[in-house]
Amino acid sequence: MNRLLGWIAFAGFLLALLVRIATTTGVDVYSRLPSVWLLHLGAILVFGLFALSGRKAFRSCLQLDETMYHLPVWVVLVFAVVFVYALLNVFLCFPFTGNGATADLVDGQYVLRSHGRVLAQLTEPEYHVHRAYELRFFSGVWLVFYLMPSLYFFFWRDQLPLGRLDGR
Repeated sequence: MNRLLGWIAFAGFLLALLVRIATTTGVDVYSRLPSVWLLHLGAILVFGLFALSGRKAFRSCLQLDETMYHLPVWVVLVFAVVFVYALLNVFLCFPFTGNGATADLVDGQYVLRSHGRVLAQLTEPEYHVHRAYELRFFSGVWLVFYLMPSLYFFFWRDQLPLGRLDGR
């Protein structure tokens, strides 16, 4: 079962990566494929299964540092690189997605809205750029929420690595 969950999470990671690459090149994926937001639901589901599985393995709350001890070092490093990348992504995309502002089409007008209030009028190209940034923001987060379960389900070891003498 872990292998199947690992493949599902990895497929989600690859899809999130494709979305990430497309939005980085300026493609408004959301306008072309609104169902792309199902990746959000998928990330929540696989990460939830990961958390439940980890809780079962430790018989308590999932501890990230404890989880890392049961994974090969290279797997931890891959995750760390993607995690740092996702953090940088948040800071780079925040100016376009801050304050909860979203690009929207209202009465045939391209606008920037926040909490139902129109903040600014947009041109069509600005609208598509803003939508690409919105999805770029989320796709960076999805990478983490798909990668961690994928790595866990593929590479989790019940035994601690050699050299761990503290018995944790």
